[in-house]
Amino acid sequence: MLSPLQLQAVATLPALQVQQEVLHALHNICKLNKRHLEDAATVGVIPHLVRLASDAVSALYLLP
Repeated sequence: MLSPLQLQAVATLPALQVQQEVLHALHNICKLNKRHLEDAATVGVIPHLVRLASDAVSALYLLP
């Protein structure tokens, strides 16, 4: 759970930076544990990742 101060900090970040942080965190979580990768796929993260990867600007900055 984020504190109000953390929520305010997140709200002021540019969308691209937020996407980058989320994608890197997801990448690291899934890289460490195959079960986490399966869980992410089960809850529907794949379409969002495909959308991010297909966006040319996002692809330059988000993909590790």
